[in-house]
Amino acid sequence: MREWKRVLFAAISAAGLFLLLFLALKWHPLVALALSVGLYGGVYLLLAPKAKEQTLRMTYGVDEEEYQVVLGEARKDLAVLAQAEETMDSPQDREQVRRLWTTGRSLVSYLEKEPGKLPQARQFFLYYLDTAAHLMERYQAFQKAGVRSPEVVDLLQRTEQALPLLNQAFEKQYDQLLAGELMDTQVEIDVLKAALGPELLPKEGTK
Repeated sequence: MREWKRVLFAAISAAGLFLLLFLALKWHPLVALALSVGLYGGVYLLLAPKAKEQTLRMTYGVDEEEYQVVLGEARKDLAVLAQAEETMDSPQDREQVRRLWTTGRSLVSYLEKEPGKLPQARQFFLYYLDTAAHLMERYQAFQKAGVRSPEVVDLLQRTEQALPLLNQAFEKQYDQLLAGELMDTQVEIDVLKAALGPELLPKEGTK
């Protein structure tokens, strides 16, 4: 938990106890104040960062809360890809989605072992993996709806055509991460945007 949240939660708890004892129960103000101060200290200590969080900060300079959020969202995205693989019509498309899942899973496993790589891997998880999961969710939704209008067929075809591009980007990101290089993603992002169009890409800030 962040420091300001600890202070705020402890202060609210202490203030609530003081008001209860002093105003509602008519306790002596000094007694109520002393107990409230004690509660503040207890709550503050109770919410202190865990040893793992302190270790991540001290050893890697990584925020534990952000680290867990990124990994949690990545696991959800991988689950979407795993489900999508089973629903793809052609063996070629299933193989493409399987490759996405395999590379994504490898990156998650690597980040679990090397938390200090979060700054280098952040763009992959927050853009590439999220984009792949978003595309597969849309693809499955169109399939289940059973609508085959020209517009829907075009969107499905563009999604299928984008899978090799996504795999190239995934694998490049993985190679760069293992090499300890800062990931340069803008070129691949521009290519994906051009191939897919804005209607297929996730809107910024929706994750």
